[in-house]
Parts: sequence; C-alpha cells; structure tokens
Amino acid sequence: MPRKKVDINPKWAENLKRVLKDQGLTQKELASKIYISQQQISKIMNGKAPLTEGTADAIRKAFPRYRKAWLLGFDDHEQFEDLYLDRMSQRITVDHIASLIEEVGYHLFATDVFTEGTDKEETSTTEDAGVPLASWYSILTSDDAYMLIRYLENDIPLPRSIKPLATISIADVFALGKRIENYTRWEIQKLTGEWE
Repeated sequence: MPRKKVDINPKWAENLKRVLKDQGLTQKELASKIYISQQQISKIMNGKAPLTEGTADAIRKAFPRYRKAWLLGFDDHEQFEDLYLDRMSQRITVDHIASLIEEVGYHLFATDVFTEGTDKEETSTTEDAGVPLASWYSILTSDDAYMLIRYLENDIPLPRSIKPLATISIADVFALGKRIENYTRWEIQKLTGEWE
C-alpha cells in the first residue's frame, strides 16, 4: 500500500534554518542533538520531508526557547514571549495605559478638561466611557481626579487648586506603553532563564 502524500510546508525549512543560524549549528550538529539523521534534517530543509511533531518536540527539548507551533509553521511567534507580547500589544490602548497609571495612584485625562468652556458631554475619563484619543493628556493624583470628576459631573467650574502634575503628548502615552511592553519582555526572559 502506497504512503499517503504529505504536503510540505515551506515554513518548516525556513524555521529549521533559523534554528541552525540562531544556535550556530550545522545540520550534522543539530541532528546529533535531537537524535535524528543528518539526512532527515537535509530532506526537511530541502522541502522533501515533513517536519514531524516528534522532530519539533525533539527540537523544543534541546532548545526550549522555540515554540512547537512556530516550528510546525502554524504561526510566526518563535518564542512564547513573542506570542504574549504580540497579543499584549494588540490590546495596549490609551485605556489600558490609563488603567495601569491608575494602578499606581494617578489618573489620565484628556487635557481639554482644563480648558475654559469645555463641554462635559464631549469629555470622557477613565471612570466613565474611557479615555478619549487626544493630542495631550494630563496626569493627576487620585484625590484630584476624584474631585475633577465630581466637578465635571455637576457642571461646577474647576477650582484653580486642581492642577495636573504633568501634561504628556499622545506619543508619550504610547511610548510609556512601549516601555511597559519592554519591561514585561525583560521580566518574562528572567522568568524563563533566557535573560543574561
């Protein structure tokens, strides 16, 4: 009975080449580390044989940084941290950054709340409908943020005592998000032992 033909995924060869390059190995050295023949490695790299789950498992055992799903060509996230950070960066918005700022006792508001004649219907905060996209944002203490919200809700003019601690641009807000992402990457690398 003839063998079932397997479709060859070109990512198998690409990813295997990446492993060899990253690890500074020859095909023969990789083969000895994962206990398969050098000929089998060559066939996979030349698109003549599939990269099986068993081979992917063996590579993962020898080099834990690589994800099995990546080795098998299911996605482009070579390492777990790449997958996590990709998912995280898709979710990092002004609202997410604002909630992180709130976690440390401050609040982010669109700066227009401090402008005379601002219509409260046009202004939103992290406590109601989320932080609107704006060019500039103000950072306030939790106490001042609470008072600001109460003044805005009751259409009372803001007292001069409520002043932002800092005013930052939208670019600075997203740069802060990037620093949070980089710090998270560093922490993951420390936890997984990949940080040196």
